Amino acid sequence: MQPPRPIKPTPGTPTQGDALVVRAHQRVRCSLLAQAEIAAKHASAIVLAPNALDSAGVLPGTITDISRGGVAFRTKVYLPKHAHIIITITDPQAAASEHRPALSLESTIARVIMVDREPTYELGTSFIELTPVQAEAMTRLIAHIAAMQPANAATVGEGGRRVA
Repeated sequence: MQPPRPIKPTPGTPTQGDALVVRAHQRVRCSLLAQAEIAAKHASAIVLAPNALDSAGVLPGTITDISRGGVAFRTKVYLPKHAHIIITITDPQAAASEHRPALSLESTIARVIMVDREPTYELGTSFIELTPVQAEAMTRLIAHIAAMQPANAATVGEGGRRVA
């Protein structure tokens, strides 16, 4: 039996020495109200049952971690990997009754994990080409969320390592 061959990254994939970098951006744990809708690219291929949507016709959910590269979006509806969705994040500074949107960003689903038998799915997403304005707004939002957390709250750093 031959020893396993090392994984060779595709051109443009970030690396540190011989190791692949799994996460390019530091993640911050959070709990933000959000909603998703199927992006135009996949609107004809993915049709959700009307009872899966809220009264506004969107898929409700919660963002459980956030970074400049994407979010973890929890929802009760399964969506397939590689689907394009538009995630609208509720402004955490707005009053609870307002549900004022902070950002709407097109994302692709990179992973899907069933996290509860209820069922609840966690969709790991990656943003698709943020504009400079969106990137700056995301940076401000993440800084605001990080500032609101207790000093001992953990984040997950670049490369997927836990940071105190």
